[in-house]
Amino acid sequence: MRVRSPRVVEAPISLECRLAQVIPVGNGPHSLVLGEIVYFHVRDDIYDPATGRIHMARLKPVGRLAGHAYAHVHDIFEMTRPSENYAG
Repeated sequence: MRVRSPRVVEAPISLECRLAQVIPVGNGPHSLVLGEIVYFHVRDDIYDPATGRIHMARLKPVGRLAGHAYAHVHDIFEMTRPSENYAG
């Protein structure tokens, strides 16, 4: 079942999620929110239908660091998993 939540039109990827669990963290008003993804929205120009994967060079992802700090992701590489059945 889809959630049909509002989305940012310019976002290249967005996820519709259903709340799974909220876990209080530490002594302050902080929580870890876990959600179940029920639907993906992916812009056509970053999706490769032949592989079913996202073109990372076209996506140009940004990483969240800490506080107000973010990072542009420029050095993207692939690494073969230890075995075919590796679940990590």
